[in-house]
Amino acid sequence: MVSVLEVIKSRGLYFIDSRTTSRTVAYDAARALGVPSAARSVFLDQPPGADTVRARLEELFRIARTAGTAVAIGHARPETVEALRAGLALADRRGVRLVFASEIVR
Repeated sequence: MVSVLEVIKSRGLYFIDSRTTSRTVAYDAARALGVPSAARSVFLDQPPGADTVRARLEELFRIARTAGTAVAIGHARPETVEALRAGLALADRRGVRLVFASEIVR
């Protein structure tokens, strides 16, 4: 992981830890190396489906309001994209501002 993170750092990139395992060390390693980074708060489409994405967006917005920021990841599946299109208008109503990940990595 360190080798990958060193390349990321040398290219001026940032790292988002998808946290697909509870034993991940990637975020901590990135922080230790000074790589701008963040960790996933919500996985939008696990399991796949529009209802899941809508529920996860609500969860994302709650976390963002409480913690100040939140990161969502998902797959480029047609049903995920469509649910996002429909659900993103909720952000404004929930008092959440959507930004690119590059704006919140530290």
